[in-house]
Amino acid sequence: MNNKQFEISLDDPVWFSMVHFKELKKLTHQSKVTLPLLGLAGISTGIEWLFAIITLILGVLPFILESTYGAAVFVFFYYPMIVFILLLKRFLFWQKFGKSKRKLMVMSAEKIVVNALVSEQLSETKVITRQEIDIIKVSYLINHDHSTRKTRNSICQVTIKLKDNTEYELDGYRIGLVNVLYLFKFFNYPLRFIKLSAGDVMGVLGPLILKLAPLLANIPAFGKGIFAFGSVF
Repeated sequence: MNNKQFEISLDDPVWFSMVHFKELKKLTHQSKVTLPLLGLAGISTGIEWLFAIITLILGVLPFILESTYGAAVFVFFYYPMIVFILLLKRFLFWQKFGKSKRKLMVMSAEKIVVNALVSEQLSETKVITRQEIDIIKVSYLINHDHSTRKTRNSICQVTIKLKDNTEYELDGYRIGLVNVLYLFKFFNYPLRFIKLSAGDVMGVLGPLILKLAPLLANIPAFGKGIFAFGSVF
């Protein structure tokens, strides 16, 4: 990792092209901005792994059973099971986060309010004043789009370090880190930038891969099931 001290501007598209929150156009230094839960939020590591394994197995199992039960296995087994699993996961998601969009952070020039759901280091909502903060550590990755020849920095981690050396790492799958960084910059909190290597990034991308890999593995079964309807009915 490389620690870098440099200035970024709020109108820099390399950093802030993806910024979006309700109060953006009316933002002032007296504002109190509330940031909601993201749709990519994971329930918990254990539950995400369990559903990933079940979904992966389900994507393969119909092809094994097809030789015995024919195409009907996709219509009468695969589709009902995949719908049940997705509904069960959504139910557990609502149970943990609520059906309405949970507000996870409130940010202002004087303090920030951090919900326990946004940081593993917290057991309850914590109010952190500006005076308590030593530095905001921002870990990022440089992305190059060769088709447009544009560069954009992806913010992978944001960690709040207090003067007593306590650190709170924000979960980027539950809160929009680009919005968080924009507000920290707007309110002039102290920032330190850390450029990540490819090895560092793999750990950051783990939760996203855990979500997407099982779904991608189900594409063949889902597609085969569509054609199976014609032969079953």
